[in-house]
Amino acid sequence: MFRAGRHFITLTLCLLIASVMFVSRADAQQWRRSSEVDPVEGTRRDIASYFSSRGSAYVRCQGGLLEAYVIAPSIFTLDDGALVRFRFLGGELYSQFWSISTSGDSFFSPAPGSFARELARRSSLAMDIYGRNGSRARVIIPLTGSGAAIRPVLDQCEIPTADLTELLPEVHYQVIDDLERESVQTVRAIGVVLLSDEYDIDGPARPLNLYRAFNEFWLRSMPAKCLEENGEYRDMKSCPEFLRRRSLSPDAGYPVGPMEALREYTSHRQALIERRSRPAESPAAASAGATLATRPPPPRCTERDQPPRPSRPFNVERAYPQRLLERGVTGEVTANVRVGSDGGVLDVEILTSNPPGAFDSAVDREVRRMRFSPARQLCQDAVGVYELSVRFGIAQ
Repeated sequence: MFRAGRHFITLTLCLLIASVMFVSRADAQQWRRSSEVDPVEGTRRDIASYFSSRGSAYVRCQGGLLEAYVIAPSIFTLDDGALVRFRFLGGELYSQFWSISTSGDSFFSPAPGSFARELARRSSLAMDIYGRNGSRARVIIPLTGSGAAIRPVLDQCEIPTADLTELLPEVHYQVIDDLERESVQTVRAIGVVLLSDEYDIDGPARPLNLYRAFNEFWLRSMPAKCLEENGEYRDMKSCPEFLRRRSLSPDAGYPVGPMEALREYTSHRQALIERRSRPAESPAAASAGATLATRPPPPRCTERDQPPRPSRPFNVERAYPQRLLERGVTGEVTANVRVGSDGGVLDVEILTSNPPGAFDSAVDREVRRMRFSPARQLCQDAVGVYELSVRFGIAQ
């Protein structure tokens, strides 16, 4: 009987160890790649994925559009996204604002191509995702075997797998990110536009020369947004606002992003084409046009340009990190807030921070809740920069 009892205990222990090993193996998944056809859209979908109960990562090409996103434990997120801070092993710390899914657990990278390339070549990823009331989700993603799963997905979306910062050091990072947020079909249309303007491109897909051509187009389009006081264009290299932003960050872009500039350009060009393709006017119409031409021109804009102004101010009390408040830590932060023509916050650039880094995340989160009256330029709402100074102090 004693021997039978001992066998029973040994068998129980073996089953327990086996079940623990099974659970561990089930949780420690490997990177996988799958392909399928969407039954509703009828488009091909290629996915590289890593799944774990502690956090999952996906790189997906569907309908020629690339997405890179992370699924994290539920947190109280912001209404339209969350602040994400992440670091690849051996790399620098990044801080970005990621959009979220309607379910609130999927966080989408604003630079899917660059993020996917890093996933494919690094060994591990650590992320902190911040939500409301100081909530935070930490995600650790091992990247062993990720390259073999991710590179075919990038190929399917015609996105280069090599490190573009080394291959294209002269190309601004915004150009790379803008091209890689668009679908294959849109990128081919961009290529056709640039080819028609005799830019040097190997073809209207996503070859390296397309990045260079798009970068050159963007740099050429910038001067049209920087005006002298007399209303004439000036060279971008002497534009004061551009130079000021460049002095703060070598990657500073001004005043609109590459895709926004291209959309403005193509819209203007299409209007010219339509005017040229109209049939010749009748004598009566020509006479009416001549009559209109003799009318005095509309009055020139006499309104002075104005920077953005906050309509929903920065809430220091809400932004003050509880742990710093309890420890009596005070500080100051200055930042440049880029405000869109609709009054929404486009970007936040921390200029100075004391103590260094202590209040940066809190300021970034709270600024994105602010609303502004947009800047006014040439009697129109425009993109502008608001200079913000915040002091975190403890009332006596």
